[in-house]
Amino acid sequence: MLMHLKSIRRRCAVVCGLAVAASTLIVAAPGPKNIIVIQPSSPVGITEYKAEYEQAGSMGQGITHALSYTNRGRQRLSAVRFGLVAFDVFNGFLGKMDGIAMSDVNVNRSQRGNWLQAPSSAFSFLTSVAYVETVRFEDGSIWQADAETILEELRKIDKTFDPKLLKPPTP
Repeated sequence: MLMHLKSIRRRCAVVCGLAVAASTLIVAAPGPKNIIVIQPSSPVGITEYKAEYEQAGSMGQGITHALSYTNRGRQRLSAVRFGLVAFDVFNGFLGKMDGIAMSDVNVNRSQRGNWLQAPSSAFSFLTSVAYVETVRFEDGSIWQADAETILEELRKIDKTFDPKLLKPPTP
């Protein structure tokens, strides 16, 4: 009986040791990285941004982008186009989408927007970049972002990022 208990303890010690060793090998996937491009000349400021992969979220499967923005210009906004760029775990380009908000926003007022991006490899998402691309004012005038500022930020992720990837496909 005593030999049997020693054998059980020995097996338990081996199994417990293997369990501890196996648990140290399990590494959690890195959490998403969300980057806001700072654009001092923009009449709109992104104040909060979060993007994450959702397998079955309220908006569907893909990368959900949620941001808050403020009209820091001198006149009321009619529409804003945000650039939302996603990269995978290897810093490879997953896609760029336009998040378009078509609501009037008074000076010094804030608004929120949510968009779903569904590239075929969305499950491999890691890093996202958000920036103000175009602003339409109430008087019909348009503000455009400085493409070099945006490209500089994207090349911090992918040194060879091709600016053609930011353009919409031609029909």
